Amino acid sequence: MPDKTSRRPGSVRVTVADAERRRGVSRRLIVHIGVYVLASILAAAAVVVGVRLIGATAADQADAAESALDPRTLALPAGTTGAVPGSTRLELLGPVTLLDSRRAGGRPLAPGASAPLKLPALPAGASALLLEVSLTAATGPGAVTIDTQAGQVTALRVPAARAQRSATIVVGVGSDGEALARTGGGGHLLVNLVGAFQPVEEATSGRIVVVPPTQVLRLVPDTDGKDATIDLSRVPAVRKAGTIGAALLHISADVGRRGGFVALGDSAKKLDQRVFWMATSGADRTREGFLVVPVTDGKVSLHYQAGELLTANLVGYVTGEGAASQVAGLVVPVKPGAGEPVPVVAGKQTDVTVIPPAGIDGVPADRVTAVLLAVSASSDGPARLAVFPPDSKPPADPVLNTAAGPERQTLTPVRTVAGAVRVTSATGASVSLVPQAVILTG
Repeated sequence: MPDKTSRRPGSVRVTVADAERRRGVSRRLIVHIGVYVLASILAAAAVVVGVRLIGATAADQADAAESALDPRTLALPAGTTGAVPGSTRLELLGPVTLLDSRRAGGRPLAPGASAPLKLPALPAGASALLLEVSLTAATGPGAVTIDTQAGQVTALRVPAARAQRSATIVVGVGSDGEALARTGGGGHLLVNLVGAFQPVEEATSGRIVVVPPTQVLRLVPDTDGKDATIDLSRVPAVRKAGTIGAALLHISADVGRRGGFVALGDSAKKLDQRVFWMATSGADRTREGFLVVPVTDGKVSLHYQAGELLTANLVGYVTGEGAASQVAGLVVPVKPGAGEPVPVVAGKQTDVTVIPPAGIDGVPADRVTAVLLAVSASSDGPARLAVFPPDSKPPADPVLNTAAGPERQTLTPVRTVAGAVRVTSATGASVSLVPQAVILTG
């Protein structure tokens, strides 16, 4: 609305006789009074109309809230709170086996072959899936990809025949609800569905909370046996959270020359989630894995079939039904991308921007508190690669143990500071960091 002080009267000058001037003054006075009266009437009408419009907007918003408005239709300016475009909660659905080629006749998939994933009924409006993908008994080197109407995501790469690897990934899903797994080098393919991301404006359960890495298990099979139970109720971060729906676990394993696996679940009789590792040699024996493990009583059971040592760190959790209803912790899956390799100088700390200042996929940068980050790296020699918030110390356990040769990959949740994370490596390394989802502030 224009500032009233900036309005200036016209400068037209008229010369009249004295009588006419007096009559003109009277007429102008009457006209001015009439104008003021009319202006008052119009202003009152504008107020009434404005009130009616505001009332209609409030009613529309109430109706929209009752009809579960998809937050992807909302566009909020930076610096605001509340839902942002694409905000979701993680509804835990499994693990549900979508594909296991070992069961389908026992034959591995041929190089370049694909197989459809039999998805169950998904939550209304589901925009993405959380999958566990493993390839065992590889017949040759190559990548495993998941294709949907929303795009293609590379789940993992195996470097050679007889290799085996696992990965947890976020992959968008289209309105057709279909997905296809493809293996470039061939082998047995296993795909589990852990959950689906359902559009919401706020939620109790299904929000992801990232915590500083906290070691919750150190298992030495020679003295402790191969089975263990992780009691999450002993972890301070979990005690404060109340009930949780799932634990985000980063696992490091001394694998050994035969390779192996770790199997996890919410009970010793239901170890449905696995991470497979290929054989190692020499001093380069440690491999990693990341899993989102649904829990029912705050405990995780596991069986370790590999080398001499396994450690597990809690790096986050998914809130349960008893949590408060909030925006903080909602997740926005982002479009798949190919990160540019970043050189990391040996022994130097390198800050890498993973959330541009302009934001990502419609999410303002200042609304991002953490990311689910796909990390791929190779290095000049054996090295412990750490990825952590720039305002924190490096964690005791690395995100990846890297070496010269083919890249190694993992997914990790990490808190960001001004859109950046910090990377360190004992030797020179080439690192690619690609957000698969962002986690919102409140």
